[in-house]
Amino acid sequence: MKVEYLWKEGVHFSAKGPSGFPVEIDGPPDIGGRSRGIRPMELMLMGIGGCTSVDVMHILRKARCLIHSCRTTITAEREDADPKVFRQIHIHFELMGEKLSDSKVSRAVELSAEKYCSASILMKRAGVEISHDWTIVSRGENESAKHSSEILRPESTLGMHHVALLSSRYEETREFYTELMGMDIEWEPDADNVYLSSGKDNLAIHRRSSNESSVDSRLDHIGFVVSSESQVDAWYQFLKDHHVSIAAEPKTHRDGSRSCYVLDPDETQVQIIHHPPLTESLR
Repeated sequence: MKVEYLWKEGVHFSAKGPSGFPVEIDGPPDIGGRSRGIRPMELMLMGIGGCTSVDVMHILRKARCLIHSCRTTITAEREDADPKVFRQIHIHFELMGEKLSDSKVSRAVELSAEKYCSASILMKRAGVEISHDWTIVSRGENESAKHSSEILRPESTLGMHHVALLSSRYEETREFYTELMGMDIEWEPDADNVYLSSGKDNLAIHRRSSNESSVDSRLDHIGFVVSSESQVDAWYQFLKDHHVSIAAEPKTHRDGSRSCYVLDPDETQVQIIHHPPLTESLR
């Protein structure tokens, strides 16, 4: 990792790292600064806070928690004499969301503190005392918080009626679903892909490529059907606004369908799709 500092004036610098975002750093007037940027020791605390906050949020989302708000407050004590290093740092998380519990938050904080947060672990190894605690805030304590019942979703989907499978035995799998299960071939664009239907569903079978591990999941994705192309775009924007990971932006496909892909907390691909024949059968 490499960061660069560009001097501007006095003790004012502009710093930039591999991510490309600039950070302004400056000192107080008594050492030649004009207070036009962050103090270096403040920046160190911000780095610790950012590192552990990202960890905790990621771990809680993996635990299927829906986070509405997260506030991380860091307080620190420094030695009185130069070099005035930190001697104690306390990190407090204030969280609001669904499916949160003390056990889940405790586990997330512990994993960040002991395994993942490079910044705080570095400080701990240097002899700084680091402590953590947290508060799970209820709606009654914070009336401005969002509840899932108040989330303004786009028009309801028509349900989950689409599944896509990856098959290492493509011909046998195709025969199983057509000859034995009685599904009709809706579209077969090439020798490696076929789309089947029983009337109000859609099953895609894709030949697994030779470079895909056989131990990988056979499930490629699941799909929620929506009523129109515009609803694909509306759901995409809604999920993006709620910080859901995007796998593929909305796109119109060769068969006339339009879809986008997102990832659930376990990183299963979820497709939001308008597929005219299937949509009409579900109306």
